[in-house]
Amino acid sequence: MAKGLKTGGRKQGTPNKGKLSLMELIESKYPNYNPVMALCDIANDPEVDVRLRIYCNKEVARYTHAPLKATEPETYSDVNVTFRRKEAPEPGVIVVHESCKKCDSTLPQ
Repeated sequence: MAKGLKTGGRKQGTPNKGKLSLMELIESKYPNYNPVMALCDIANDPEVDVRLRIYCNKEVARYTHAPLKATEPETYSDVNVTFRRKEAPEPGVIVVHESCKKCDSTLPQ
């Protein structure tokens, strides 16, 4: 392809010979066959295993719905957050939190 310009070959959307002959073969054996509709039939048959029905619905959804895109988390520019660093204790000093009873029990007496 020369710099984005189509210079030859078949027109866009025209099936190649192999695909065309396969489509003709399917049409001759199964007139008006539509694989998406066949999946819909399986997906809506209550006698079919639920796992297969779910799979068929997922496959049909690929042709009927756009895939979900990842979303960016919302950011709030009007919120200010301030962090304060606590003073480090002197070396050798054990800090006990007032609300932490677990710390009290582990201290040497």
